[in-house]
Amino acid sequence: MVKPKNGIITVIDIGSNKIVCFIARLNPMHDPEIIGIGHQISQGIRGSVVTDIKHAENSILAALADAEKMAGETVEHVIVNISGETLRSDIIHAEVNVSGNEINSRDINRVLANGYTKFDRDSYEVIHCIPIDYSIDGTYGIQDPVGMYGKILGVDIHIVSISSSLMFNLSNCLARCQLNVDDYVASPYASGLACLTDDEKRLGVTLVDMGGQTTSIAIFKNNNIVYTHSIPIGGYHVTSDIASCLSTSLASAERLKILHGNAIATAADDKEQLDIQIVGEEEFHSIKRSELIAIIRPRLEEIIEMINDTLKEKGLEEYANQRIVLTGGASQLPSIKELSSHIMGKQVRIASPKQLPGVAESTKGPAFSTPVGMLMFAKQKGVINPFDNESSPKLSVKNFLPRAFKWVKENF
Repeated sequence: MVKPKNGIITVIDIGSNKIVCFIARLNPMHDPEIIGIGHQISQGIRGSVVTDIKHAENSILAALADAEKMAGETVEHVIVNISGETLRSDIIHAEVNVSGNEINSRDINRVLANGYTKFDRDSYEVIHCIPIDYSIDGTYGIQDPVGMYGKILGVDIHIVSISSSLMFNLSNCLARCQLNVDDYVASPYASGLACLTDDEKRLGVTLVDMGGQTTSIAIFKNNNIVYTHSIPIGGYHVTSDIASCLSTSLASAERLKILHGNAIATAADDKEQLDIQIVGEEEFHSIKRSELIAIIRPRLEEIIEMINDTLKEKGLEEYANQRIVLTGGASQLPSIKELSSHIMGKQVRIASPKQLPGVAESTKGPAFSTPVGMLMFAKQKGVINPFDNESSPKLSVKNFLPRAFKWVKENF
């Protein structure tokens, strides 16, 4: 579990469109209270892929400086997100022989280590490693096998990882900012912690985080994240479509999308006229609002259909249940809930992150789900290490690599 210094937790959400920094202080109830906020336009980085290290460094430092100034604190340790577009999601099954004896924490360590050694650790760095289902002699659905008896202990482990080269470049960029990274968190996981109810996480739900460059999917079941995926299309592509079709600037297209956009046209939209400034011309041209919506809708349909296809292709509909939760900046487009429900045939709701003390009005919306979830991840009481013999095996988090190898070396 993250151990905050002087009760201070700092998270940095590095996205393709913006970089957000929240500084929070743990109150007596160990809940994070935000005391510093900074956000800047993202430059030199696309998701978690560093494209220009100097520009990326400047963007991160600018967001951090604003938050530090507001909080009156100097930050050295941070928690950083890993964007959905760079993540890999694997389910690995492992088994160990327990010879009919009572299962103890040592057996849990052995089966988790067995599963971990099956993963391609040469090319990927593990962000999260979560046991999602245990089995005893082929009987699944066991949440905590300690104290039970059987011959074969099995586990399905969800490993979320990132390419080692991408991780190295991101870590290098943060090191140049004189920052020590205490933890990395997958963006879809953080957004789920911020937006989903306990019942949704338990019964099964698909979280869809609609960002600028990408749309990330996270499926939760039995209070665990069991799958994550990313689609390389987001709100920026809607803006780009508008700019291209109407021959206007990206800034004008973004304004049109925010002020007049909708996912579904109505009869009234045929009567409403919008003024469009063509690139290179001083005069304005008029279009019907329904024409703007006709540009927006196909791209939204593409995103939703790709999500639907992913759930079907991966056989995840059982986990996903009948509920979809939309969050992220692009989810704020009017009528996207209705369009999503129509295409996917599921219940859909739009979610803003849980409200933390000290959060500014401008950062309460769906666009800030990830940094809020990162703070919740940092204080989450259920986070344990699967190689800690004193811990319950119900939930584990990222990066038990050093302890895993130490445990294997000492015990085999």
